[in-house]
Amino acid sequence: MNQTTLHPAAASARKRIAAAMANKPFMAALQDRDHRGHKKAVERWSRLHEAAFPQPGPSTSEQSMGPRAEDRGWAARDAFRRSGRSDGFDAEAADRKPARQPRTALQSTDRPAQGGPNAAVGHGVGTGDRPVINMEVDRIEAILDDAPALFEISDNPRADPQAKFNESAHDGLSAVAHYGHFIDREAARQGVDADLVRAIIYVENSRWNQLERLGDRLGRTRSILPMNIRPEPWERLSSDPIDFVDPAQNIRAGVTLLHRIIDRVDDPNPSNVASIWNFTGRELVSDFGARVEAVYDSRPWSSPGPARSYYRRAFSGP
Repeated sequence: MNQTTLHPAAASARKRIAAAMANKPFMAALQDRDHRGHKKAVERWSRLHEAAFPQPGPSTSEQSMGPRAEDRGWAARDAFRRSGRSDGFDAEAADRKPARQPRTALQSTDRPAQGGPNAAVGHGVGTGDRPVINMEVDRIEAILDDAPALFEISDNPRADPQAKFNESAHDGLSAVAHYGHFIDREAARQGVDADLVRAIIYVENSRWNQLERLGDRLGRTRSILPMNIRPEPWERLSSDPIDFVDPAQNIRAGVTLLHRIIDRVDDPNPSNVASIWNFTGRELVSDFGARVEAVYDSRPWSSPGPARSYYRRAFSGP
């Protein structure tokens, strides 16, 4: 299998990051601002991160926008986490065996869609008078303006639905359980499949969990959990100010974004919707989209067993 060749220094730094993440005392110091070793831990982590994820050249439209100098390390982390999002599949995916088949659209809920140009969430609709829009910047504007549009996206049999090496099922399940009330309330209010919201929150929170949490604490991330949504440009989803750090408002904005994507996709199945959620300009199903579809189908939060019982007890409250 062909694999992307890493510079030896970057490969070494990534191994040291993996070792650091397994070092509980180090991670405790990294995440606790009051810890006496916090400053040194942050400095060490920053050096490792910059060595492991050097800023790539502006080879895609996304990169050509030019992140600020202080954001380059985090932009590189985001680019690596999205696994080659400019062309639909990464270098390693080129030789993978087909892992999935196209599926049908999401089932609509009993509630009508709240807003948007189409009649109901989950039903593909004809093009009609809707313009076909595939450029990222134009899609973003159509979503923000809630304007009629059709976003084209094709299935990609090479998209990999498997969990990444850095995924933490613990963090994914805990986020779904912890924010369950907000998820159910907002999904019902906007007529979006609550399990699709859960699947996206599960995948977003299970990946690069330590980096995301550290970045949120330091104010250096461009996207904010639990839905890993970026204030820029999505602060314009509402005419009222959105506090993305507030989980309730974060999830409301995320569900609004999902609703508007679903309204503009002819076949809004989980992989298509999640691929565009991850990168608005996507025209092929991505690994991220395939992974969300796999989680949506398996619904790990509803499986019987010790994990379900643990999270029910942990987040049910007194």
